[in-house]
Amino acid sequence: MMIQRKILIMLFIVISVSVISYGFITYLFTYDRFLKDNLYIAEAAMEKAMLTVDEEIAEVDNIAKVFVTTDETISLLSNDDTVTDKHRDFAYLRGMAEGFALLKPNVEQILIANPEKSHYSFGYNNYIPADYDIRLEPWFSSFWNGDELVKTLPPGKNPHSFNYPLMSVIRKIRPLYYSTNIGIIRINFKIDGLYRVIESSIPSESYIYLADGEGNYLYSTLGELKDKNAGELSFSGEGEGEKVSVGGGSYYVIRRESEQSGLRAYLFIPEKYLTRHLPYIFRNMAASALICILLSIGLSMLLSYPFIRSIRNLAEGMNQIERGSLDYRVTVRSNDEIGYLTERFNSMADNLRHLIRVNGEIKTKALREELRVLQGQVTPHFLFNTLESIRMKALANQRDQVSYIIEELGELLRFNLRNRMDFVTLEKELYYIEKFINIYNSRLHRKIFLSLPGKGVTERILIPKFIIQPLIENAVKHGLELKEASRHIMVEIREESDFLWLSVEDDGCGISEPVVEELNRGFRENHQNYGDHIGLMNVNSRIKLLYGEECGLSLSSMEGVGTTVLIKFKSRPVFPYHDN
Repeated sequence: MMIQRKILIMLFIVISVSVISYGFITYLFTYDRFLKDNLYIAEAAMEKAMLTVDEEIAEVDNIAKVFVTTDETISLLSNDDTVTDKHRDFAYLRGMAEGFALLKPNVEQILIANPEKSHYSFGYNNYIPADYDIRLEPWFSSFWNGDELVKTLPPGKNPHSFNYPLMSVIRKIRPLYYSTNIGIIRINFKIDGLYRVIESSIPSESYIYLADGEGNYLYSTLGELKDKNAGELSFSGEGEGEKVSVGGGSYYVIRRESEQSGLRAYLFIPEKYLTRHLPYIFRNMAASALICILLSIGLSMLLSYPFIRSIRNLAEGMNQIERGSLDYRVTVRSNDEIGYLTERFNSMADNLRHLIRVNGEIKTKALREELRVLQGQVTPHFLFNTLESIRMKALANQRDQVSYIIEELGELLRFNLRNRMDFVTLEKELYYIEKFINIYNSRLHRKIFLSLPGKGVTERILIPKFIIQPLIENAVKHGLELKEASRHIMVEIREESDFLWLSVEDDGCGISEPVVEELNRGFRENHQNYGDHIGLMNVNSRIKLLYGEECGLSLSSMEGVGTTVLIKFKSRPVFPYHDN
């Protein structure tokens, strides 16, 4: 499960990072594309609005052209006509003005003026002050003396009592084939019609701001910009699609200027309007990405199953080999790298089984030899002391004691030489321990008393041969030989779970604490030699060889009180040693 989980997590991370990165890049590209496309649409709308404004002004100029090219206009402004003719011409022109008023309701007034003589007014608002002189208009002198035939005047205040602004188209009046001006026609029209034209052309949820050619405020649908001149705005007004902040809102601004009228129009488009469709697209992209990730993971699980199964089989084979099933083999299911690893594993298992068998044979032989050497190290040491005792007895002419010691020693030697088994019952071991103590007692002037476990326990417990003798010898040599009285050795056995605890306790002189610590460290580190305590070290080594490193000897002692040596071993040896 671990390798499958890791592969799926890896695939999930790779796929997720790829999809999220692609989605993020796509989102940024889409955002930029949406912004540019919507700004392009808004710019096109502004172009259309300004074109419509110019067309409106051109239509007003067309009306002016009709009046300029009419004979009645020329006749009305000339000095040759009679009063009757002038009334007839005026009536004719008034009828034309009324007709145009029906076609263009936003036309407020048509003014025909002879600068040096008279003024004539037609239309819905045809009022002219009695003292009105067109020559006093600020634009008159430059226009009358200039080369322009037609001009659009910027929006201005209504000269009458009405509170809506007006724009004007002015045109020079010249007779046909003449270059001399005889008059001027001025057509005033309401600008609110242009406002409606512009508002109908711009995108919904957008705002318009209008100023005249000099930047004076005319009109705005955005409350924060009302009554502000263009120069007071916080943006340059030169860049297309410039992002600005107005009243806490974020807007993109598009600027256009009418070629006919000089009107400046600023279109304010909310940023959220330009990107209004992005949340829907983002949700769809997120849903698509999630579906892609789930499908990819599902497909990855399906495609990776044979690979995972091969790895699981290989892992199971390793577990079986680890448990000791050396005959277990993994079936090769593919020709890829996993199949190659499986073949190598099966070959390794065959070689491992062979090597373990060979190594076991070698180790068995080596351990047999090592145990024999350790066991043999105990007997010569004891023999030397015993033979020395016999020699002393012989010199003292104690023939009965010599005979007794030789008889007891003979039984010990027969036990060691004839009994080829490395394990004996505790009962038999203790029997020969009694012989051992008897030999010691025959050598010493003060008797050693031996206390042994009952036969009911000792008959069924197997222990290594000659494992207790070195402990008894050590207790006599280092604890009891120097003591005058009360010399006892007590051997006890205790069973606990899978372990056996055998203790040899004496009431001798005891051992100092530094020596006890040094000996216990030697037992733990399995030293082979340690001064006069070679017997104890050999026993410890034999125990560890037969039962494992967790078993062995430990020692406790108190000076003047006595010493206890404790052997910990298992009910069965870990190394199945059998002598042939």
